[in-house]
Amino acid sequence: MPRPLASRSFPVFDGPARRSRGGAKGVTTVALNLKYVAVLCAVGAAFATAWTTPVNLGPTVNGPSLDASASLGVYGGTTYLFFASDRAGGLGYTDIWYATGTPPNFGTPVHMGSTVNSADRDGGPAICWTGGPTANTLYFYSTRPGGAGSSDLYQTTYSGSSWSTPVGVGTSVNSGAAEYYAFPATWQGERRLYFVCENAIYYSVYQGGSWGTPVHVNLGAGDAYHPCQCGEGEGAKLYFSSRRAGGYGDYDIWVSTYAGGSWGAPANLGPTVNTPYADNCPWFAPDGRTMYFSSTRPGGQGYYDIWYTVLDNPAVTPASVGRVKALFK
Repeated sequence: MPRPLASRSFPVFDGPARRSRGGAKGVTTVALNLKYVAVLCAVGAAFATAWTTPVNLGPTVNGPSLDASASLGVYGGTTYLFFASDRAGGLGYTDIWYATGTPPNFGTPVHMGSTVNSADRDGGPAICWTGGPTANTLYFYSTRPGGAGSSDLYQTTYSGSSWSTPVGVGTSVNSGAAEYYAFPATWQGERRLYFVCENAIYYSVYQGGSWGTPVHVNLGAGDAYHPCQCGEGEGAKLYFSSRRAGGYGDYDIWVSTYAGGSWGAPANLGPTVNTPYADNCPWFAPDGRTMYFSSTRPGGQGYYDIWYTVLDNPAVTPASVGRVKALFK
């Protein structure tokens, strides 16, 4: 279990006690491709100098409370920013809120209400507005009663006027361990759902009306949280956060590039994005170049804030970054 960053624990890091999934029947592993280490070191150097100085999202969204784990998507021409917060007006330890606007300017956050939120932890929202049978769906994790383990993944669907009662994503994904931080994506015709379990990243493929057996993504030595896939196939990126060796302090944001059939050695995004404090939960805006993330760095409004930075290096093109088109409608 990742250790808390302060006397108060926070669900961006503090996963509930859980049973190991390592020996689960049918769980397979995607190997790390070390053949491309030299190439990815050069790519990593480009990424380390590619980002603008991060900007705090401001006091309309961020407050003196915990505000983190942003997820953006466009529906009906409006950009929605979903995030987790323990601000006043919630029902539990953390609740899911949303704000609308034109990035990076958003209006007053709105609580998602008792249909979605519970008296327990509800966090890690991940929106997917399009994508056939998984369209208009918000994924999140919750410690509410009735799950398979100490934390399960749930989904709620938007009808155009309201959100449905959340249901678990299924027993292939949810287990006696703790699953959290989902990320919906497409991959060359597949519908994927990335998630975190036992300090590692997995994904499941949607087939025949349900999510299949999880596949472990090998990202080398060290933990891995908060997956964010950008692009598909050769050259795709998988952003994630980790406290592995080679970082700048607490949690850092890293990126792995898909090449030759597997994910390559992760590269740190560098000191413009990462600090001695916690930096995590990456998510790209609809423009494909603006990355929102969470941080405890100085200069924020509270304990945890949402920040953004722009990929601004001509050597790193939008095509090389990609985006998850299924998130936007």
